[in-house]
Amino acid sequence: AAGAARAAPPPPRPRALPAATYLKEEATGEAARVRAMYKKAVYSLRMHSGAAAFRAPVNWKKLKLWEYPSIITQPMDLATVSSNLERGRYGTVADLRRDIDLIWQNAIDFNGPTSWIGADASTLREHTKRKFSQSGFADTAAIALDAAAPPPAAPARKRAPA
Repeated sequence: AAGAARAAPPPPRPRALPAATYLKEEATGEAARVRAMYKKAVYSLRMHSGAAAFRAPVNWKKLKLWEYPSIITQPMDLATVSSNLERGRYGTVADLRRDIDLIWQNAIDFNGPTSWIGADASTLREHTKRKFSQSGFADTAAIALDAAAPPPAAPARKRAPA
């Protein structure tokens, strides 16, 4: 039959994904759980009654703390930590912990351990330790969604002959 319609070929069978794909998805899922847990921990720190002085960057110009930038060379605050966590800028729990600890250490270094702000920083440092230990995640746990499985390198481009 010359004019008969040909049947469409069957759709291709789905191929199994490489094992590395499943591992990356599993790692990404774990990182998402870790990140969600630490978002709650940072929120808890921000809402703590002693955290008011640590919620935003120190406005040292407005407060006329002219010596602040010479003493505190790496400022940090809870809003910046929250933003960095949200944007995936922390690869591991240890990276996040380092920035949070920096907040408390900066406050003690600038104000002294016996000042009211130093006392609040010490209280919040202990609160942080409790929250991190309650999480059950190791410091090496990935937080960034791609930290456990970095993206593959882009293929090299071939140049057209001149």
